[in-house]
Amino acid sequence: MANLKLFNAEVYKDKTPTVLTGGGGHHFYFKYQEGIRNKTKFVEYFDIRSEGGIVIAPPSSHKSGNNYSWLTPWGSINLLPFPQDIFLFLQKLYGAQDKVQNWERIFNDNTTDGSRNSTATAVCGKLLLGLKKEDFETIAWPLLKSWNTTHCSPPDDTTILRSTFESICGKEIARREQKIEIGEPILEKNITEGIVSVTIPIQDGAVNFIFENIEEVGHELMTDVSCSLEKPGIPHLTFRKTLNLRSNSTTRDFVSDLNKTYDDKSIKWALVMNKASLALQEHLESIASEVDFTDAQETSAQWLLEPLVQAEGANIVFGKGATGKTFLTMRLVLSLCLGVEFMGELPTKTMNILWLDYESSLGSWTFRLNKLMRGLEFDPLLLKGKLFYENARGTALLELVKKIKRIIKRRDIELLVVDSIVPACGGKAEESSSTTLFFSALAKIGLTSILIGHETKADNTSSTFGSIMFTNRARNIWNVQKSQEMDSSISDVGLYHRKVNDAPIYSARSAHLYFDNINKSLVITKGNLDHIPKKEQTIYQLIYRSLREKESTSKELQKLYKDFYDEGTISNFLTKERIRGKIERNENGSWYIIEKREIVDLEF
Repeated sequence: MANLKLFNAEVYKDKTPTVLTGGGGHHFYFKYQEGIRNKTKFVEYFDIRSEGGIVIAPPSSHKSGNNYSWLTPWGSINLLPFPQDIFLFLQKLYGAQDKVQNWERIFNDNTTDGSRNSTATAVCGKLLLGLKKEDFETIAWPLLKSWNTTHCSPPDDTTILRSTFESICGKEIARREQKIEIGEPILEKNITEGIVSVTIPIQDGAVNFIFENIEEVGHELMTDVSCSLEKPGIPHLTFRKTLNLRSNSTTRDFVSDLNKTYDDKSIKWALVMNKASLALQEHLESIASEVDFTDAQETSAQWLLEPLVQAEGANIVFGKGATGKTFLTMRLVLSLCLGVEFMGELPTKTMNILWLDYESSLGSWTFRLNKLMRGLEFDPLLLKGKLFYENARGTALLELVKKIKRIIKRRDIELLVVDSIVPACGGKAEESSSTTLFFSALAKIGLTSILIGHETKADNTSSTFGSIMFTNRARNIWNVQKSQEMDSSISDVGLYHRKVNDAPIYSARSAHLYFDNINKSLVITKGNLDHIPKKEQTIYQLIYRSLREKESTSKELQKLYKDFYDEGTISNFLTKERIRGKIERNENGSWYIIEKREIVDLEF
């Protein structure tokens, strides 16, 4: 085990016998548990050895020249039980492999009462496919009886088993006598999500299809297809390809490839493929996705860093060019990676993050990131194994879904940053069709995301450039505007909340950016709200800012802010704050703040 962060494996070092391998990895020893099989690389860097497996032990030598050695010696501590999180992961993995027709396991494992009849039917059909009709009784029936006796718990009644046998024999004989070259598809019933097995009976054999990574995006049905032919005299060969089952051209190409791969002119591959494809699509249509209301669990808005990043959805940060939106997003990412505060707020958790870049290069991105790390006075090595970069090279997000999902699995990614929205769409961002495909891709990826966008036009700061669907589909949207720039090294930036789901709109934020050209660093801190335009401020911010400067009457405050709030709204706010014990009126009718101290947090 090399990547100890996965499964939190580092906690086992001093709690169960542990070996440091010659290659720098670790071997952890646990109590034996039924159901664990030997498997190499069940995830990257992780192998497992159980009954019948072999492991190299200390003080053996490694090819590197280093020896295996005990970190926690055998006998110095009791064996821990096998970790349940890894056990559950393995069971899910085994299930994904076993749910497709694994005939070796079907013929070797015990079958319980609940699945005995359906399994007997599958076994009988499998036996008949490769036999001549005259061999059904002499070969298939004895084998089926033997399987029933040795692998069913309890064995099925012989009369019932015989009835099943005769029924399947009758159907197979009828198919052959009617010269039905292609039988009806057999779809594996207890399939794992994302993997479907379809068997198509043919003359003297069968064609097996395994469909994986099935994704419906718009009008497309994308999948990885593996095809194998079981027929006497034909070598076992598996052909694999990714295709869109709803595209006539890609399906024709696949059929052509099958004709070339399997040199058997008797097989009508176009019909075989059509039957398998229809069986898959009918199955997908039959899957119930609706949820009964009584089974649903209520949830409120969940934040990774309130109020800038809402969990389980898309967060958009947009603004004009050179407003600092990319630097702000990068600083936000550092907070989520390292657990440090950002503009006075702490993240609820730390996580690994993938930055998908459409705007610059790795060198430019690293240059900016190092500026921020120097501003935090942090060693960039702290980001090792936490922050990852991928250059999209102009490829639409939809076409990168599979690649990104592999990165997510390999690097344990929990948040995706897309810089920026428009090129990631792969089409015209102003068209709802492009936006729909973009958000479909995000849904397939399945992560919380931060999307960097541009403003629609010079006088519109309410929505990002592109279709209104961006605003409709995002959960949380912030607009970035450069409020003032003192000189080339200092600027203040305003952040304005434009949308949020399941929570109230938050007041404006201010960020202060200081570029230290000598130390080549950038420091971003919580800024002063005084430069934020009044129209962007909440009534709380406006009233308290005025009262901090001087005591004022209700009429004075109403006159001052009449362009933003009516008299009744201001009066009601003052009354509410008085009840809360925050403000009071003096003998002249002027309002004042009760506690003579600066109100630091005006960001309600």
